Amino acid sequence: MMEGRMPQRTHVSSPQFVSFLQQSGFRERIDPDHYERKMRRRRLAAYTFVLIVLAAFGWVMIESAQALSLF
Repeated sequence: MMEGRMPQRTHVSSPQFVSFLQQSGFRERIDPDHYERKMRRRRLAAYTFVLIVLAAFGWVMIESAQALSLF
């Protein structure tokens, strides 16, 4: 027994299982760049939100100007 040492815990404890997964092509079709795609989607959502807010502000300004021109 190893006294004073904690056994190392790994995510996958069997190297044979890891080898099997690599040979079978497990998760090869998944794009490893999912973080970048997520960040692009967030940036696109932020730009879309800003565009909608600016369009709404412009619409309110135009409607207000038209309402004031009636008086």
